[in-house]
Amino acid sequence: MRVSVPASAPPIGVSTGVYSQFPGYATPEAVADGMARLRADVFEVLMFGSWPDAREAARVIASAGAPVAVVHGEKRVGGLLGSEEPEKRRLGQDLVRAAIDAAAVLGAPCVNIHLWDLPDSDRHLQRNLEALAEILPEVWRSGVHLLVETIPCQADVPWRNADLALQAADRIAGAAGAAPPGGESLGVNLDLEFLSWHDGLREALTECAPRWGGRLRNVHVKDHDGRPFDENGRRRYVNPGDGNLDFAWIFGRLRDAGYGGPLMFEGNVTRAGDREAALAATQRYLDRIRSWAGEVWGPGAAGAQA
Repeated sequence: MRVSVPASAPPIGVSTGVYSQFPGYATPEAVADGMARLRADVFEVLMFGSWPDAREAARVIASAGAPVAVVHGEKRVGGLLGSEEPEKRRLGQDLVRAAIDAAAVLGAPCVNIHLWDLPDSDRHLQRNLEALAEILPEVWRSGVHLLVETIPCQADVPWRNADLALQAADRIAGAAGAAPPGGESLGVNLDLEFLSWHDGLREALTECAPRWGGRLRNVHVKDHDGRPFDENGRRRYVNPGDGNLDFAWIFGRLRDAGYGGPLMFEGNVTRAGDREAALAATQRYLDRIRSWAGEVWGPGAAGAQA
């Protein structure tokens, strides 16, 4: 497949979860404050279950006046959509709706979800797909591009599950005669760390990304060193450049695939010590990603905030 290589680097962004999971800082006000102070081209707003009203939270966050490229639905979505219990599946669907409501307030074109996740992961993927199918026409009417993230799997691998989800959404659109935004029934959010868990970076970036084309709309830039959990079993994030991933090679494959969506720093710096330290660490990683992107995409390709 011949693809068009962008002349400039993708926008450099950050998930608000990077700096707002600090105890006491997972509030819309803290999210907005960080967005106003960080030098990023775009942001991905992570929704928290502690926020009772998605629209009101989004209005607070919108006060920062920062561009939002993606809203990340609550991380419970995938586990709920795959549940055997109808009320839990409905709650998962409602959380997708809440993320779409937030995206409407924030002017975000995309909503990212975990289509499958613990406790069942992808062991009952068909159940997850059926729950998603029930609300897809509603999603399309909203005009938002819904993305499925390449979350770790137990039954298969994330890029093949993403393919299955795209195919299922296309069938639904065709059968219903629906009109998804831009003609795309569903999109993909690549997570580099999770692909590395499954030893899938090469296949996903050299085979899937060119084939997905414009359906690949967001990339989570995280690192990996083979240890996703600490000695106490807690989730352990490795931020870009602190692990073993070859970002020059990764960004080169994205460039060759014609990728033009955000390079979105996702990780966690909230153990840096305090609020100011967390924001300073976030900015250092953003600057690091911007520098790498400039090296791959060439002079003048380092983004609007350089």
